Amino acid sequence: DPDAGLVSGQEGVVVVDAPHGYRNLLLKLVHGYKWILRHRDVGYFLRTDVDCILPLNELVHLTAAVGSEGGRLVAQRWDGELCDSNVMGRQHEDSVLACQTRCSTNPGCTYFSMQGVPGLCWLHLDCESRRSMPGTTTFEYSVRRALNARPAPGKAAQDDGNVFVLGTILERNEVLLDDHHNPQWNSGAVASELGLTHYPPYPEATGYAFPALLARFLTGLPDGLFWRTGTVEDALMGILLAGLQ
Repeated sequence: DPDAGLVSGQEGVVVVDAPHGYRNLLLKLVHGYKWILRHRDVGYFLRTDVDCILPLNELVHLTAAVGSEGGRLVAQRWDGELCDSNVMGRQHEDSVLACQTRCSTNPGCTYFSMQGVPGLCWLHLDCESRRSMPGTTTFEYSVRRALNARPAPGKAAQDDGNVFVLGTILERNEVLLDDHHNPQWNSGAVASELGLTHYPPYPEATGYAFPALLARFLTGLPDGLFWRTGTVEDALMGILLAGLQ
């Protein structure tokens, strides 16, 4: 990077030797993760773009809380039942993840239900009572408890061994082939070599957190093997993670 000298030597900044260029972003990250894992004792990583501002105090607490929940943002509670109290809204959604996203962006939502997939997405303030509704699955948005709790001052996040990605997860995005406004996003190789018309769900690069275990997975290829490059880094992360449980 021709501008690396502007930050080299500054406190809290590490400059690693990695290929330059937009389509090498994943390799840059892998080199950075390797350095951090080698020189620091860390539990979690937060990846974000340089022009994004994130609420770090909230994220440190929230990341640890999600880890303690087994790495799950949601918990499946009841099959064939729908919360019968404090309905906050309903609308058609294509997937459970889309319904979860709808709940996550509503500050009062603690439970959501999917009546078929695709089907009706129900949002609930609570679930004090339920009624029978065949074909419906109700979930608790578990992370809401952590969002509403205040972190203990100075409490550091620890890796509890659970694997998760905490952030905005994009799904069913078409593989870009002919974007003239942002040609660097085009991913012809994903279509031609992998036969994909849509990217697997992937974390949006504006900011996402994950445990060190995932960083070790990304940096653990044996000599002679390399991750695929040449496509958008965040979408590529979705491809790499798609085979993991």
